[in-house]
Amino acid sequence: MRNERSGGPALHLTLIRRRQNVSAMSPSAPTLTESFCRDLAPDNLTSRRTQRYRGGGFHLSLATDCTVDERELLTRLYSATGEVMRLTDPALADNPLREGQMVDMARRSELHLLEEQLLASIREIASSRSDSVRKAFLRLATGPFASMCEYFLLIQAGGVEKEYIQTLHYLARDHRKIMRAFFEDLDPPTRKHDTAIRQHSLDLLLEKWRTGLFRSKDHPLIIRFQTFYHGTVAERCLEFAELDQIFYQLAHNCLRFSSTQVLDITVLLTGDGRNLRWIFSNAIAPDHAAKLQAILDDGLNPFEHGVATGDGEGHGLGFVGEVVVHAFGLSDLYEALKKGHLGISVAKDRFLLWFHWPAVA
Repeated sequence: MRNERSGGPALHLTLIRRRQNVSAMSPSAPTLTESFCRDLAPDNLTSRRTQRYRGGGFHLSLATDCTVDERELLTRLYSATGEVMRLTDPALADNPLREGQMVDMARRSELHLLEEQLLASIREIASSRSDSVRKAFLRLATGPFASMCEYFLLIQAGGVEKEYIQTLHYLARDHRKIMRAFFEDLDPPTRKHDTAIRQHSLDLLLEKWRTGLFRSKDHPLIIRFQTFYHGTVAERCLEFAELDQIFYQLAHNCLRFSSTQVLDITVLLTGDGRNLRWIFSNAIAPDHAAKLQAILDDGLNPFEHGVATGDGEGHGLGFVGEVVVHAFGLSDLYEALKKGHLGISVAKDRFLLWFHWPAVA
């Protein structure tokens, strides 16, 4: 991939050219106008694919890409989250014993041990190994599984709240789906189902993300949706899993850096009807805004792996850029940024990120 330092002024302007518009958003009323959303990026976006992207752009194998210890860890993780998914199945809503069974599960579960081992594996993966393996492990550690572990801590400390059950079902289901999307030989029969054509509506995203799905130790992330589009957003479970991963990554980033733990998400169909534009926005503290602006002013690219504002390693937004490049079949991230497929704007108290996804005809 081209080094973004060599992108020059054109790339720099692509990233920050609409910074002044973001400052027009009042902190007390962050809702974006439809006209602002439509002016944020061009409509006629390049796609180098002859057919619409339906997910499946990431191919790893337990057998060939993972060590024996990693295979065992991933298998145990898949099994443990499967147990959570089965016990929280909505079909068992009338089971009077379920809440007690969930408390028992939380007490004896090895989820937190698996979380520690997953994080240890990320640190231990050698530089000689495929970087794709490390990125996959990182996605698994910062996605729905991280939120699931937080809910288990709540159950261990204070028992089961009614809303936890549905939320844990979403989290376990999403985590297993994301695991299958990364590792094609983890569960071949279910992955075969994931590859079948099946329409996924926007309502599926709204339903689960409005439930306090993602949380930190202290509180859930509050999601506020604004929709100028209603309809299908994905055609296969594999594709929906990639959108899910973007959502979880941006939710994770918001909980780390937002000053309010509120994430605003807007979606609309572009003027040419060919793509969905997703816009994520949250309040940020002035010092973090300054760090982001310094990155942009230096001509660096926050979507590039390794570019970070905190004490991390800069893989957060890198995944978002990687998926969008796959979705449009572009040559590299530089092309995606230059042509407006994704971007970032920063104001003194507001962070805004947008990306596009091919619309379903």
